[in-house]
Amino acid sequence: MPSATCASWRTRRFKPLSVPTWDHQHAWHLFIIRVDEAACGISRDALMEKLKAMGIGTGLHFRAAHTQKYYRERFPEVSLPNTEWNSARICSLPLFPDMTDDDVTRVISALRQLSGR
Repeated sequence: MPSATCASWRTRRFKPLSVPTWDHQHAWHLFIIRVDEAACGISRDALMEKLKAMGIGTGLHFRAAHTQKYYRERFPEVSLPNTEWNSARICSLPLFPDMTDDDVTRVISALRQLSGR
């Protein structure tokens, strides 16, 4: 299943979970979620660990640039609270061309189970 098709299908299946709308066309090379611990009852890191235990890989992308070693060493005084807040809550879910409908269903079912929805 092409990534864009998989992402579109997954987005529809996420309902009633919160899914934003975009006013641009997404490349769908990554499927990023923001984990709202207050709404889901689980932190991003705990969610990633539980998905891993269920055999579902996740990834960390879009880490706050100023927290990377190069910038930390050169600009230690920089603080970007909004960037840090967002970076601490997002992770990527599996999204690849060979994903089957069953693969997508398994990921969504796991997210629903872990978020209590």
